[in-house]
Amino acid sequence: LYAQVKVNVNGFNYNVYVKNIENRKSNAPVLIFENGWGMDLKTWNTVINALEKVAPVVCYDRAGVGASDDDHKMPTLKNVAA
Repeated sequence: LYAQVKVNVNGFNYNVYVKNIENRKSNAPVLIFENGWGMDLKTWNTVINALEKVAPVVCYDRAGVGASDDDHKMPTLKNVAA
């Protein structure tokens, strides 16, 4: 199962998609992918399709990339973590 949603964080909408989360067991890991180099989360499709068989996967577009809103902040470690 694949779900693509917009998640609002501090007033900005982020493009997120999730695969296989409905089968996650309590305390089991979740693989999280973040795009980079100005490419949207679709660049992870091949990897996600293989890894979703091992663990649930969550992917999102960084601010200002792909279908996510631009927060007009420099993507420093502090800003990305916030």
